[in-house]
Amino acid sequence: MATPTTLGWVLLVQANTPVADAVIVIRNGGSARHAVAVHATTAALLIATGSVLILR
Repeated sequence: MATPTTLGWVLLVQANTPVADAVIVIRNGGSARHAVAVHATTAALLIATGSVLILR
């Protein structure tokens, strides 16, 4: 079973996925507002949760 610190690092690495999704949406003519609302918010939550677990 992984430690909370390990899980935190995994979440930080996985935060790249929604950021890349936002870039894909914007580059393919999608709404920047939608990309930020959905994908950037998801990335921010992953980063915040990962940081809390690492610093715990």
